[in-house]
Amino acid sequence: MLRSEYLDFARELLHCVNLNITEVTPPYDDAIFFDHGLRSLLEGENHSFHNSAEEYGNIEAGYLYSVHSRLGYVTVFYRLPQEEGGAILFFGPFLQEAVSDAFLHKVIRENGISEKLWDMLHLYYSELPVLLESTVLKAARSVLAHCTTAVLQKEVVRFVFSGKSDESLSALPTPAHQFSMELSEKTANHRRQMLYAVRSGDIRQAITWLEQYIRSSGLFKSNNLPQLRQELWMFNAICECVLRNGSVHPLYRQTLSREVTKEIERCQSASRLRVMPLRIVERYCALVVNHGFSSYSSLIKKAVDYIDMNVEENITLRMLAERLNRNASYLSTCFKKETGLTVTQYVHARKIEKAAWLLSSSDISVRQAALQVGFCDAGYFSRLFKAQFGISPQKYAKRNSG
Repeated sequence: MLRSEYLDFARELLHCVNLNITEVTPPYDDAIFFDHGLRSLLEGENHSFHNSAEEYGNIEAGYLYSVHSRLGYVTVFYRLPQEEGGAILFFGPFLQEAVSDAFLHKVIRENGISEKLWDMLHLYYSELPVLLESTVLKAARSVLAHCTTAVLQKEVVRFVFSGKSDESLSALPTPAHQFSMELSEKTANHRRQMLYAVRSGDIRQAITWLEQYIRSSGLFKSNNLPQLRQELWMFNAICECVLRNGSVHPLYRQTLSREVTKEIERCQSASRLRVMPLRIVERYCALVVNHGFSSYSSLIKKAVDYIDMNVEENITLRMLAERLNRNASYLSTCFKKETGLTVTQYVHARKIEKAAWLLSSSDISVRQAALQVGFCDAGYFSRLFKAQFGISPQKYAKRNSG
C-alpha cells in the first residue's frame, strides 16, 4: 500500500524546489488537474491526454512515464499496481527552460491559443520550477522507493505530444481556475517574501509575511502531532536552506537546525507546535543578525572563515594575524568590535559547537570529541562546554543519543 505519511513528508520536502506531487485515485476523474487544469481549460474535451479510466487503467504499472506536453511542460508519473490501489502519482509539472517571451510565443503559436491568455499563461509558467528531467526522475524514484513495495522498473517510458488542436483556442479562464491560480500565486509570494526577510535578518518583515503565509497555505493548523511535526521539519529545512547562499557559515545554521529538530521531536503539545514557526523564524533572523557574514568587514569574514574551516587546529591570535598578513593588535581590536568576542573566545565557541555536533551525531566519547577539536585537557573542555551549553558534555551526549 502507499505509505501516505512518507508521501506527505516527501511532498513538503520537494516543495522546497517547487516540485509538486499529486496523488490521483481510481477512477482518475481528477487526473486532468495534475497541471492545475491548464490542458482541460485550453482544450476542453479534446486534450490529448484526457482523464479516462480506460486510458490510465491500460498504462502498465511499475514504470515511470515522462510526458512532454506540447504546452511546453513535462510531467513524470507512476501508476501503482491494482493490488496496491492503482493510484497514480504525478511529479510536476516542470519546465526544462526558463520562461521567456519567446517561450510563451512558441506555446501560443504552436497550440493556436488566443493572445488574450498571455498574462494568465505567463503567471502559470512563472510558477513552475525549471528542472532537469533526470533530476525529477531521480526524485520520483527516491520517493517511490519509500512509498510503495511495488517493483520499480529501470526503464522510462516517454510520451511526446506534438499534435495540434483542430480549432483555435480562445476560452478565458473560469472563475474557479482564476481563484485557484490567484491563491497559489499569493501563497508562493508570501513564502518568497518571508524567506527573503529571513535571509536579510529582518524579523518584523519575516513575521508579517509568515502570518500571511500560514493563512494562505493552511499549514500549522492541524491537531495531529505527526502532521505538525512533518510540516515543522520541512519549515525548518526551508529556513536553513535559504541561508545556504553564504550569508551564514554552515556551522551556525547546521547547529541551529539540529536544535530546532530536537525541539520539534520532544514537543508533545499540538498547541505549542502550532506556534513554533514564529520561534523558528525569530531564531533564524537572530542568527543572520548576530552571525551573518554581511555584517562583517572583509577582514573579519576571512578571519571567521579560516577559524571555522580549521577549527581542529590550535588557532591563536598571532597565528591568525600571520595567516591574514595583518597586525595582531589591529586584528584583535577589529575582531572584538565586529563579533563581540575575542579571537580566543570565538575559537573556543566554535570548537565546543563542533564537539557538540560530534557528540550528537556519532557514538564518539567525550574525550575523543575533545581531542578531535584540539582540547588535550578534558577537564578544561568540560568546563567550557558546560559554560556554553548549560550542561556537561556527558549529559549532552546522553540527552541527544538516539
